[in-house]
Amino acid sequence: MRVFCWTTYDRRTEEFIKKDRASSWVLILDRNGEARHKSRQIRRVGKFCKRILWECLINKMRVEGSSYCPSCGSPMKLSWRRKYIRGRYWICPRAGVHKQKKEKPPTFPFNHGLHGELLVYVNKRNKPRDKYAKKRRKEGKDPQYQMKHRKKWTKSTSA
Repeated sequence: MRVFCWTTYDRRTEEFIKKDRASSWVLILDRNGEARHKSRQIRRVGKFCKRILWECLINKMRVEGSSYCPSCGSPMKLSWRRKYIRGRYWICPRAGVHKQKKEKPPTFPFNHGLHGELLVYVNKRNKPRDKYAKKRRKEGKDPQYQMKHRKKWTKSTSA
């Protein structure tokens, strides 16, 4: 796995795209180059450089903290929980081998490996979402209703 910073740099003109017109993302890519995680949109306003560096550090620590299975030593893979749309976690790719040995396949939470200021930053950033989800569950509503029923974007073919 590797962390890839997708900035708003235009190679053709060899300059950054103007502020307020673009966004950046930080991706976690698997060995095939497929994006397994895409960070929140990082808009090019305010303290853009600080925010994108923090996001790079967070994802780097996630990958390093969950890099190998403690039982068999194979590289962990990033997977999604079926119950939650964006619920990610680390699991050993050799889960079948662990089940044959009657062991529980090793899993880590997505933020495994984060500590100190990075963990405080992530928890502070997630607090409003957690509060919203808790409120929706208390009302008996699905906290992910909008994400499940949002109209999908399609590229228009105008001639």
